[in-house]
Amino acid sequence: MKEIQKYAAGKLLYVSSGEEKRAWGETSGYREQLQKRNRMIRNKYAHGLTVSELADEYFLSLDSIKKIIYSKTKYELIQWAIPGGKTCTTLHRLKER
Repeated sequence: MKEIQKYAAGKLLYVSSGEEKRAWGETSGYREQLQKRNRMIRNKYAHGLTVSELADEYFLSLDSIKKIIYSKTKYELIQWAIPGGKTCTTLHRLKER
């Protein structure tokens, strides 16, 4: 303790917990919420909503919606049959290699 006082007497000192650092938003869960929101935006766009409609619905700028829709993350459109002769469609994120 005396050694530390030589260098930091009267100063604020930060000592890390030594735990592995987490990425932004992982602790609070906010990162996952944004990813879910962005998937919903892409899905709604794939089902015919316009950029302008999405911007109004999610209170985002047109540019923000475009960035989400046209991001470099690769998705594939998946369709499958459900009872009654109808089909379901969704976007599926492709795993990065």
